[in-house]
Amino acid sequence: MYANLCLRKPTDLQNLAPGTHPPFITFNNEVKTDVNKIEEFLEEVLCPPKRSLERGLLKTLQKLDEYLISPLPDEIDENSMEDILASTRKFLDGNEMTLADCNLLPKLHIVKVRWNLTRELKQAYMPI
Repeated sequence: MYANLCLRKPTDLQNLAPGTHPPFITFNNEVKTDVNKIEEFLEEVLCPPKRSLERGLLKTLQKLDEYLISPLPDEIDENSMEDILASTRKFLDGNEMTLADCNLLPKLHIVKVRWNLTRELKQAYMPI
């Protein structure tokens, strides 16, 4: 796959796309000159399929959930006969907020808002 995006028209490309003005893109000897068509083309060709993005996000969130549920080494008492199955910590690294939590929280908030919006839209447009 080879695409050529030109923002200015050098003299050697005059024959490639005569009469067009930059920006334009060529792919498989087809010239696209409309900015919206170029954007759609780039999104189709360069972006991974939506399902793989969703699968990747879900896999990452599952790993985060597993990490948050599993107890940290300092939560496990080696002298105790009881097995701790779940962590009681409030944040990533214990019960106090750290820089890592400050970094992660806004990202999780965006995911939560997007999830709720998508769910609401599906419910609104779902035929009964």
